[in-house]
Amino acid sequence: MAVRLGAAVLSEAATVHDNLLNILGGGITQIAASSYPAPFGSTLALMFYVDPIDVGKAYALEVTCHHEGSDINLWGWAGDMVSEEPMMDQLQTVSLPLNFALMGLPEPGSYELVVKANGDKIGAVPFKAVQIDEPRV
Repeated sequence: MAVRLGAAVLSEAATVHDNLLNILGGGITQIAASSYPAPFGSTLALMFYVDPIDVGKAYALEVTCHHEGSDINLWGWAGDMVSEEPMMDQLQTVSLPLNFALMGLPEPGSYELVVKANGDKIGAVPFKAVQIDEPRV
């Protein structure tokens, strides 16, 4: 496999400028809500490495959310990535922020975002969804 996952970070927000991945509030490992189903409320910031020999090739990318070891996809994203020609024969990065803020989590528990390229799993980001009490007024 010529594409590698260099970074996969759950964050409050992420953007790309000149292929630089800008991450705000990265490193989320827990999503808290007072009731379920609840919105995911986060962005997955991804950065891929492409070897110079493979620049210009297309890769089918897929990210899916799974609950507690289940193979059932709760939701996800799929798209194609083609890296550009490098300036010099060097490793290239491709940055991709995926805003999943409005996607839903059905219940508290352990979840995993699985990242695949051309059908092969190249990484995963685990996180927990927890239920919290609403503050009393």
